Amino acid sequence: MKKKDFGPKIFDLLLLFLVFLFFQYITMIILNLILLPFELTQDKINLIYSLSIPPISFGLILYFGFKRSKIKVKSLFRNTDLSLLKLIALLILAISLNIILSELNNILQCFFPLSENSVKEINIHLFNSSLPITIISIISTVITVTLEEIFFRGIILKTLLQRYSVSIAILSTSCFALLFSFDLQHIISLFTLHLLLGWLYARTGSLINATLGRILYHSITMMAIYLLPYKIRGFNSKLTSVATFQPLWFNLLGVVLLILGVLLLYIDLKRGDN
Repeated sequence: MKKKDFGPKIFDLLLLFLVFLFFQYITMIILNLILLPFELTQDKINLIYSLSIPPISFGLILYFGFKRSKIKVKSLFRNTDLSLLKLIALLILAISLNIILSELNNILQCFFPLSENSVKEINIHLFNSSLPITIISIISTVITVTLEEIFFRGIILKTLLQRYSVSIAILSTSCFALLFSFDLQHIISLFTLHLLLGWLYARTGSLINATLGRILYHSITMMAIYLLPYKIRGFNSKLTSVATFQPLWFNLLGVVLLILGVLLLYIDLKRGDN
């Protein structure tokens, strides 16, 4: 630890979180006023909320965060540090983590089962959406995760690394990021993902690496749901209120790909050190 004065920094994080909630609330009110004349069903309104509120809220909190931290946007992208080998490693790791973390979510569902209404809404959104809605959903997700990485790694983690040890900074950022998800169903996978992305940023000093890794991870998720014709039980099949587990061979594939991805990333990082 570089300093012991946790107070101001914790206060800043809590302030950012409260401001984020405020931006979400204001965005929802404005959307309500805009949508009121159209007399849409509640399902359509919820869909519009899910597609528009996250990117708008993170865009606003980013502006607030940059103003408060005085970090320049251009300074975050000066270090590219991206090779073909690292790109391949990140792609393989994205696939493996999708498999492994998906099964962790299935295990977690045993302890936190979904309600019938939640299952119905999620399945309608994921599997019964029209092509335009699917495309908009993909674009919204990519924009949101990009803004999240700039916020969590580019502002929060970058600032904490200047004050505290690497482990404390990464752990604090990962815990802080969970506050923004409000998703107990995926808390383990989200926490694991934020830890790994935090380590990648701290190790390489490149926000592009962390952002690309996050985009690849979510892109694999969306391709598995929307584009993969073969449905794998517990992975890209329809949700049920009772937990459904993935086939053993599929989990083993995830472990093998994880080992391969880690090995390729290790080789690339060692090359960069030499």
